[in-house]
Amino acid sequence: MSNLTRAMMMGAAGAASGDKVYVDDVFSATLYNGNSTNSGAATNQRPQSISNGIELGSFVGVSLNGKTITSINGTPDLSKLNNDIFSSPNTDYYYGTIDCYVDYGSAVVAKFFELAPQGDNTIGAVYNYPDSIISSGSNDATNWTQLAYINYDATDWIEGKFTKHTFQSNTTAYRYYRLDISGNKSVQEWRLGISDPGLGKGGLVWTKSRETGSYHSLFDTERSLSTWIRSDSSTVVTGTSQIMNAFNSDGYTLGTDQTYQVVNYLDRDHVSWTFRKEPGFFDIVTYTGNDGGASQVINHNLGSTPGMVIIKPLGAGGWYVYHRSIGFGSSLLLNSTSDNSFGSSVEASSSTTITVTASVNTNGVSFVAYVFAHDDASFGTNGDESIIKCGSYAGSNQGGLQTVDVGFEPQFVLIKNSTTTADWFILDSMRGASDAIGLSGSDQPILQPNNTNAETSPAGGGLRVFVTNNGFGWRDQTGNNVSGLGNTFIYMAIRRPNKPPTAGTDVYQALNYNGTAGNIVRDTKFAVDLIHSHRTSGGTPYAIDRMRSGYNCIETKGASSEGPQTSAIHTMGNNFLDMGGGAIINNSGSNYILEMFKRAPGFFDIVTYTGNGTANHAVPHQLGVVPELVFVKTRDFSNTAFPAYTSTGGVTKHMYWGDPAGEATTTAGQMWGPSAFTSTNIYLGSYGNSNYNTKPHVGYLFASLDKISKIGRYAGTGNNINVDCGFIAGARFVMIKRTDTEIAGAAGTNWYYWDSVRGIVSGNDPYMMINQQEVQVTNTDYIDPLNTGFTVTSSASASLNASGGTYLFLAIA
Repeated sequence: MSNLTRAMMMGAAGAASGDKVYVDDVFSATLYNGNSTNSGAATNQRPQSISNGIELGSFVGVSLNGKTITSINGTPDLSKLNNDIFSSPNTDYYYGTIDCYVDYGSAVVAKFFELAPQGDNTIGAVYNYPDSIISSGSNDATNWTQLAYINYDATDWIEGKFTKHTFQSNTTAYRYYRLDISGNKSVQEWRLGISDPGLGKGGLVWTKSRETGSYHSLFDTERSLSTWIRSDSSTVVTGTSQIMNAFNSDGYTLGTDQTYQVVNYLDRDHVSWTFRKEPGFFDIVTYTGNDGGASQVINHNLGSTPGMVIIKPLGAGGWYVYHRSIGFGSSLLLNSTSDNSFGSSVEASSSTTITVTASVNTNGVSFVAYVFAHDDASFGTNGDESIIKCGSYAGSNQGGLQTVDVGFEPQFVLIKNSTTTADWFILDSMRGASDAIGLSGSDQPILQPNNTNAETSPAGGGLRVFVTNNGFGWRDQTGNNVSGLGNTFIYMAIRRPNKPPTAGTDVYQALNYNGTAGNIVRDTKFAVDLIHSHRTSGGTPYAIDRMRSGYNCIETKGASSEGPQTSAIHTMGNNFLDMGGGAIINNSGSNYILEMFKRAPGFFDIVTYTGNGTANHAVPHQLGVVPELVFVKTRDFSNTAFPAYTSTGGVTKHMYWGDPAGEATTTAGQMWGPSAFTSTNIYLGSYGNSNYNTKPHVGYLFASLDKISKIGRYAGTGNNINVDCGFIAGARFVMIKRTDTEIAGAAGTNWYYWDSVRGIVSGNDPYMMINQQEVQVTNTDYIDPLNTGFTVTSSASASLNASGGTYLFLAIA
């Protein structure tokens, strides 16, 4: 589909804006923890807003500014309920019992209210909070209908999030909305909002409890929120309330879920997959059957020929699945293990229509159709990326590694054996889709749309299927679930997030904390892909990444192979790390510094590959630009300490991340190349250090991105050196390595690193070394802050600033 076609389908507003669309805008796999029970106590019945950046619905009338707020009891100054929560956070708030209402001027359907407690504009400083809230509606300001009654405690007000969204299950229009808060707690802002899915993009939310046997629950913007359908069943549940409460401009809101306990049950881990309607990706169509014995042409807005269509009658009846690889003559059933022996459900399709058969055209019956695109290359920065593919592959009985090339690294894969009886399987990278090469965690946490099973444990009982740099694969898999000689398998794959960052905070964060020795969840600002963990009191430094699973850790000193520690990272979530109590990441009494990185175009990527021992071994990557700094490591063999490539050294130079040695020279085709690295591939030489035959490897690829990251070299002078990185507010992370010589010892030519969390200041700056287990050094002033980058001081050692020396650096804003 062309960009012109996309603009026409989006309408005048979309065409005028010219916004680029990324997979991040239209799909999210989101992990969350339930917070409600079926207890009668109001304190246990809590709606929950899930923010995943996907616009489903939208809101109008959010602000109360200009509206009249009337006190019911007494005459307190309520004007402070309309202040910017960050304007004067320690003074602009109302403290005391509040009973008041707002006059909207005319009757509107308010779907939520939003509160901010007293706090300030630094994360972690939430002071007081409301602890008992009643919200009501009225059309005469006298007779009130209660819409919400909720009790809170301190844990409900998350640090750094000063607005608390609480949605009402309300379909009635009221002119007046009332708020009653008791408990003598402070409120800094009160806002109401009117939800209208028609104002948003629309889409589908599919949720499942991960740890218990419960229903797959599907809700979409084209049907009533009280109509709930399940992929594991042919039935439809109607008349439900407080399960899905609203579709939002950045996600959705779950209700109290008291009756069914399927989407928001207290302390249970859940996953949701959110699909936004978008030409070239996904559409939702509802229609009414008009003749049980004939077909019907149904219009859609996909703008390209569908790759897969899932159709469900909104009454009794199974989930028919058309897939382009099976063809128009037969169908699969999403709620069944059956093969493709079912009759046709779609007999023709085009970029604007599908023709449904009599099987899904029963006269007078309502249907919903989920329409998925295939290989529409109109997304991304240049409008030339495909983000979804619907394909097939032939099964095999071969052992070892098997892969399927889809042309990109997926974050979500749906697989089904179409030849014989077998379950459907969903794999996603949020829950775990790493190639753990037979170590702890090699079996993936799979969910099956056709049944209510909990996901299989990462430590056993699952499938050894995982995502790769350009598709997905498996190792030593038996049975016919994802492979089997003579069987055909269909799949739908969705590309991993690849939206360019706009600030360094989108892709890099440092976290400094004291270990607890017990399981703990720590908040992050993004979905972390790579962690460098180091104890400041001295200890082995480790690299942990999403592609190898949070269980497998590699030392960044020396040459050791990776090893498992099941108590390291349990889950690398969308905005959190679920940690175990092991020494690598959370030992009691130890202080840790984590350097955390997110993959993003132009900034950073991770690749995994199997060596072949042959020069010019091409390994695809998704960086989108030529890498400037690359570290690779053989995973299950202790041979070398992370060979390092730099674009300034090229394919004839190398260093080692785990070693203080300077830059060494080899012939092109030995460590790297001989071909030069490109924006799509790195090329490995014949050396076992980077390309050991049959061995699995991992690679970390960095590049310079304007105002976000900078890789370069500077010449030492012995005087202060201002290193201009093109930043605006200085570097938050700096790594430096001398390249022209080696100086031995703890203060030698090691890989030094600093971060702003521990301090990049005008005085002493704590530093550690990526390739050493020494105690953090806190009594030196080797670098200073600089708005455009950083300053190497004249007091820095020869390992950082000797006259005539050459130094490599990586800086992140």
